[in-house]
Amino acid sequence: MADTISTDQPDDGISQSFSGSRESPEEPITFKRRQKPPSRFGLHNIFGGANDSLFPSHSRLRSVDESPRSSRPGTATQNTSREHGNGSGTSHKPGAPMDWYIEGPGRRVGYDNLTAIDWIFEYTKERQRIRHLNANNPGLLGTFRQLLDASQVWLVLVMTGLAVGLLAGYIDIASRWLADIKVGYCRSGVEGGKFYLNRSFCCWGYDDPSNCKHWILWRDAFNIKSNAGGFVAEYMVFIMYSILFATCAAVLVTSYATHAKHSGIPEIKTILGGFVIKKFMGLWTLMIKSVGLCLSVASGMWLGKEGPLVHVACCCANVIMKPFSSLNHNEARKREVLSAAAAAGISVAFGSPIGGVLFSLEQLSYYFPDKTMWQSFVCAMAAAISLRAVNPFRTGNIVLYQVTDSQGWHPIEIIPFILLGIFGGLYGGLFIKLNMKISKWRKSREFSFPVLE
Repeated sequence: MADTISTDQPDDGISQSFSGSRESPEEPITFKRRQKPPSRFGLHNIFGGANDSLFPSHSRLRSVDESPRSSRPGTATQNTSREHGNGSGTSHKPGAPMDWYIEGPGRRVGYDNLTAIDWIFEYTKERQRIRHLNANNPGLLGTFRQLLDASQVWLVLVMTGLAVGLLAGYIDIASRWLADIKVGYCRSGVEGGKFYLNRSFCCWGYDDPSNCKHWILWRDAFNIKSNAGGFVAEYMVFIMYSILFATCAAVLVTSYATHAKHSGIPEIKTILGGFVIKKFMGLWTLMIKSVGLCLSVASGMWLGKEGPLVHVACCCANVIMKPFSSLNHNEARKREVLSAAAAAGISVAFGSPIGGVLFSLEQLSYYFPDKTMWQSFVCAMAAAISLRAVNPFRTGNIVLYQVTDSQGWHPIEIIPFILLGIFGGLYGGLFIKLNMKISKWRKSREFSFPVLE
């Protein structure tokens, strides 16, 4: 099949004209790809004028002059067509190319919910934006704008890390206060007691917390003298607060942000693989997730905040990226930042920035180039430093239970270390062989209904 291919890029995107075996071969059909208009609050509107945007507005790909080829029935020919105007008209003149931005299909204004992104298109759009930025901004001012454009991603990463660390620290403080309020409260007084302090902070400086005068148990608050009556009163208050916290968390999630349920790591992994789930990392989801996380942990349910902190970190990154149009309008670059934010979530959850980078590399990310590894490390370190500055446990540690290496191990301990390594290797090999045998057994004729199973 003989065809002629040429491309032309209009002011607002990429258009290709296809004409082939149709009723009127002289009428080319234009497939136009158009971006969303940039936000008025974007950085490119603050540091540049209307004609100096970081996004290409008048760049065109030169058409390739090719010799005309004969068009026979059953052959398709691709020609170049020039668009005049902004494509906002509503009429179609005879002989003019059809505007698919008007007709509907063939355009990409944005991605629909539960669809996959076009990685090639997103990275091509980014390379075109960089070429336009370098070509249309010469001189010292152009160099400054190029540096500003290159520093945007690092600014977002540092801001995300700081926000994640602060938010994780206050989630720890709030959840511990809500958990302690189930057994008592801190009485305000001239000696330093405050109602908003949890038990450990209220009794700070006491070797034995039972001698603390500021912490009031509910039996003492109700002035119950008997042990049996005090136990029943404290038990009822404990159950009441637990049910209240769990109910409030469930109502908030089901009524205002259904995407805030469970850890969110499977959805984050899907999004990093190129899938679009709208409103999953919005501001409302971030707020409900943070409040619901404090309530659910304080209720005493068998769950933790380590997994949800990954979702919280990605929500912070998604919200902070909004003013930066070069990141917010490119789905591929957005996912690079989200990979770094996921590393920050693991960093504040376990106090291990490098562990967060490895977790994002091995478990979450679909595409993880070298630059994303450095970005993840910077974001994770910023989050750890921010959490250490908050100091939620007043011990200088960023996690509640932190292993220290101030005391070395004794030489006799090498024996159990060796035994643990041997038993671990034997158990791992046995588990792999047993798993393979079970898989082969399940593929036998006795189990011929895998969907039903």
